[in-house]
Amino acid sequence: MAESILHMDLVRIISLYVKNITPSFSMSLLDADLPEFGRTPQVIYGFYPDLRYRDDNVIIIGEAKTQNDIDNDHTELQLNAYIEEVRTFNLQRHIVYCIPFLSFIHVKNFLKRLKIKLQLTDITFHVLDNYNRVAII
Repeated sequence: MAESILHMDLVRIISLYVKNITPSFSMSLLDADLPEFGRTPQVIYGFYPDLRYRDDNVIIIGEAKTQNDIDNDHTELQLNAYIEEVRTFNLQRHIVYCIPFLSFIHVKNFLKRLKIKLQLTDITFHVLDNYNRVAII
């Protein structure tokens, strides 16, 4: 289960965002690490994402990160696992990060550089914060 109120709030922001970016959204296909969902996403290469959505057209993995959980080996390994996971589907591929306001620019720039470096043209990254900012990379 999510470890803090801030973390749960960030996961909720992702779940609302996913509803808005998915044309044929179905709540029954959304798994999120929140008490109100009652089900958590399946493990992906040893990691539990905070949110997972998949329908016939799209795969979305969402991850909420608090300020102290952004720059570390665990987060890097987790991101690599999620990239590998979305690439196993021949669908629209999205990875959504939601982070606190102060980390928005840092995470946005990191994902821009990563996308270029690894040539991840087949994945759309989304960066959200808790003050309604959105960057689509």
